[in-house]
Amino acid sequence: MMPERRAATVTTSLEPGPFAPRMARSAVHRALADADPTVAEQAMLLTSELVTNAVIHTHTGVVLTVSVDDNWVRILVEDGDQRLPTPSTSSGPHGGFGLHIVERLAHAWGTTMADDGKAVWFELPLRPVDRLDTNDELHRALG
Repeated sequence: MMPERRAATVTTSLEPGPFAPRMARSAVHRALADADPTVAEQAMLLTSELVTNAVIHTHTGVVLTVSVDDNWVRILVEDGDQRLPTPSTSSGPHGGFGLHIVERLAHAWGTTMADDGKAVWFELPLRPVDRLDTNDELHRALG
């Protein structure tokens, strides 16, 4: 049984540039230090993709917010550009996979508009479903 976790939110401002994705991954890693390693790795990957997109396409500062409670992690990447992100139709050796990865791995994702830009967010469950849970549910359903 995993220990109970208190709800926590961490916000970090990042300057646009090549170090922003690494700094964002580090912030997520710290926020999810006691989470399932698979969930933490997915959260860091998805955060890196969104921050990289913000740096490349908006050229503005980025604000990263990581919110964690007992069941979920929700990550917002805010930038100063109101153009909505759109998945690339031509991915190749130089990128274009970011939002496709987010669509594939996140439980949910979307955008929230603001007067001075937007936030792109995603959510992941903190505890992936494992075989024991699936078997217990099956036994209850059959029992």
